[in-house]
Amino acid sequence: MSPRGAAGAGIAAGEALGGRLPGDPDGAPRGAGSESSGRPTDPAGAGSRSAAGEAYDGRLPGDPDGAPRGAGSESSGRPADPDGAGSGDAAPAHPTAAGAAPRGRVAKILRSSAVDGPGNRAVVFLQGCSFNCAYCHNPETRPPVVSPKERRPDGSPAYPRLMTAAEVLAALVPAKPFIRGITVSGGECGEQPEFLGSLVEAARAAGLPALVDTNGSADYAALPALVRAAEGFMLDLKAWDPVEHRALTGAEVAPVKANLRFLAAAGKLYELRTVVAPGLFDAELTVRMAASELVALGAASTRYKLIRYRPQGVRARFKDLPEPTDEGMQALAAIARAAGLNDVILV
Repeated sequence: MSPRGAAGAGIAAGEALGGRLPGDPDGAPRGAGSESSGRPTDPAGAGSRSAAGEAYDGRLPGDPDGAPRGAGSESSGRPADPDGAGSGDAAPAHPTAAGAAPRGRVAKILRSSAVDGPGNRAVVFLQGCSFNCAYCHNPETRPPVVSPKERRPDGSPAYPRLMTAAEVLAALVPAKPFIRGITVSGGECGEQPEFLGSLVEAARAAGLPALVDTNGSADYAALPALVRAAEGFMLDLKAWDPVEHRALTGAEVAPVKANLRFLAAAGKLYELRTVVAPGLFDAELTVRMAASELVALGAASTRYKLIRYRPQGVRARFKDLPEPTDEGMQALAAIARAAGLNDVILV
């Protein structure tokens, strides 16, 4: 997500079903790439493993060769988790058996959130993300891993875990009377398209419209059934300039822009979001170009959320980055409104 609202605007109210790390107090939820995240990163540890058994690297763009970066620490791989919360082996997004229901890597389920879309919603965080955002507040969700254990010592399910859509919805039964829908986030949910599609369609059939919270790396134009079934998409735009986007995330911006245009034209872009992190990219250029693009597409009513960078939970080398000033945030909002957008909010 995934920023997935990577600014860490505060813990969403609700009950986390998984994703704790060693040292977290009981019941302390871990954000997984959404605006509701913002918890501290993992301490240095033993590192998780890929399917081939290689240690997860996680270097950021510009790191020198031979300087490994942990998914949750400044200098090493992710910690081994004795409770099975965040370590494990890489797993496919779904089983290979013909006719079997798709299974996805689920990092955490939050039964109630007021900051991940309209109204009170449940949030399903998926595990795995190919972006390596410099300001990521949830780096523990990047490796495509699942826990080697089924249960924690207290008997509760261990996460990340493989689940079917039916299993996810079963976990939400106690919350269903109190929520208006679900949001599927990450990690990056678009990296598990078959499972994502099955979950969105199953949720819709169960009377829980689903929003997709994405970094835009997947080709949603090639997933028409998912797009039809989804209530809408919340798309993160990290930076407009290709060079800046590559330096910030280690990934290309072209697919993100293609999804912005496709989803806006299809009437499915509920919200565009940019985390404002001074010094990491040209925020004025990004806001101006994004707003102009939406207006040109006839999508001037699309909400554009500008999220203030906050240092809580980021990797150590980025803790001293300055937060944007109130004046700077207001100036960016003015740029977006001057371009013709009608719904610009600051968080």
